[in-house]
Amino acid sequence: MRVDDWWGLYGGPLKDWLAPDAFRHPAKFSKNLIVRIYAHALEEGWLIPGESGVLDPMAGVAVGGVAAANAGIAWEGIELEGHFAAAGQATVERHRRVWERLGLPVPVLRQGDARQLGVLEAEKA
Repeated sequence: MRVDDWWGLYGGPLKDWLAPDAFRHPAKFSKNLIVRIYAHALEEGWLIPGESGVLDPMAGVAVGGVAAANAGIAWEGIELEGHFAAAGQATVERHRRVWERLGLPVPVLRQGDARQLGVLEAEKA
């Protein structure tokens, strides 16, 4: 891995990824950065498509979920603020049919407080 592999990753248009309401979020992942992070994790063998999963405790509007699903990685996100969780859900729904048709995992985004992860997991079960 070279330093150049990580240079200039703050960019990439999100228009084709996000639902319209998601653009209100003030701190969205850089598309190119999160795609590169997952690509690196796959290259290193830290994640395996179809086998690995990622838990994102500050999921925002699911930019990480879109990148994970596109890479074949299961993703579950938790977002504290209800309006951003709803925007993230709209983003997931925007891509659901394509992921299902391709056999890719569909991201799961829940509204909740990640500081209460144990409680959230118990509620899920």
